[in-house]
Amino acid sequence: MSDITCSATCYPDKCSFSWTKSGNEVSNSSVLSLGSAHRNQAGNYVCTAKNPGTIETASSAIIVVEIAYGPEDITLSPDIKSYTFNEGQTLHNITCSAKCVPECTFSWKRSSTVIINNGPDMVTLSPNQLSFTNNEGQLMSDIRCSASCVPVCTYIWRKSDILVSDNNVLSLGSLNRGEDGSYACTATNPELNVTTESPIVVIEIRIGPDSVSLSPPTLNYQMTEGQVLNNITCSARCVPDACLYTWSKSGAVIVNGFVLSIGSFEFGEAGSYVCTAKNPGSGVAVTSHSVLIESKEAATTLTDPETRQQTTTIIVGAVMGGCVAIVLVVLLMLRRRHVICKCNCVKTDSSPDGIDLPDTPSKTRTTDQSEQHTQMSEIENTQHTYEQIGRNI
Repeated sequence: MSDITCSATCYPDKCSFSWTKSGNEVSNSSVLSLGSAHRNQAGNYVCTAKNPGTIETASSAIIVVEIAYGPEDITLSPDIKSYTFNEGQTLHNITCSAKCVPECTFSWKRSSTVIINNGPDMVTLSPNQLSFTNNEGQLMSDIRCSASCVPVCTYIWRKSDILVSDNNVLSLGSLNRGEDGSYACTATNPELNVTTESPIVVIEIRIGPDSVSLSPPTLNYQMTEGQVLNNITCSARCVPDACLYTWSKSGAVIVNGFVLSIGSFEFGEAGSYVCTAKNPGSGVAVTSHSVLIESKEAATTLTDPETRQQTTTIIVGAVMGGCVAIVLVVLLMLRRRHVICKCNCVKTDSSPDGIDLPDTPSKTRTTDQSEQHTQMSEIENTQHTYEQIGRNI
């Protein structure tokens, strides 16, 4: 066996060393020399360094020395060398034992042919696959393990040393998060209490995204032209691969990534934005809340009640004023035609033959002038009424 040397630094004097085995000193130097190995030299060894000036000590890690030997002291139980049986008679188990380091393996032969070993010798899986990646909620096919034992093997499935099945079938069904991990099947010979473990099976479950978070979480921004808008980032959890992100405005993708970077705001950039996170494996996609970015000027005009009322008043007043003006023009034109007609139809005071006429024409003229004055008053009153309506509006 090769020598084992330990070293350490001491000041001002050199360190002194000693080797111990199970608390007993076996060497007072820095070198452990076992020479030709013997089984009684197996054990746990520790090197200790000591500063002769300060008497401080430090010890090495434990060195395990294992000496392989055997098999020896082979025995049978029961210790019977010959059996005679009638056909159909039961022969009780015969157990073989021996001393070995490391532990012995055993086999039984009949006429040089192996008929029984210490099984299980090997555990096989069906399907013969060591890695699975499925979506959350997806149906997982059963995994079966098998081995050769006499008598028949017993089986268990463990996930990270936690028992999940007490037979040879791992049946997870519809996958839930938390069922991902490393699984192994163990086959046991119940008579010999010998076990063999299968290769590790790794199951991954595609999870997420469940929701999309925004940073900062603000959902409404009112901006002025040229004002700088800080970056808005979205995040989500996808397993086993990272999520893919896109930013959309009014249904159209504008950014392939998780950062919305607008910078100096322009009026045309106002609108509703959403971030979508997608699991690249499962295809599951989730959208964030909408982020509304508005122009402050436009938002004030549309949302301020006083401004909206003033705008409405101006519009209605203008419409009504125009209507009043049109009505007045029409009435004045009609009145003018009526006055002209009246004037053209009035007779003169003297007849063409120099004959005096009755007083009727004079009365008619007086009546016409009175009627004209009355109609003009009505027009002025009407005009005044419409002007009052326009001012109230």
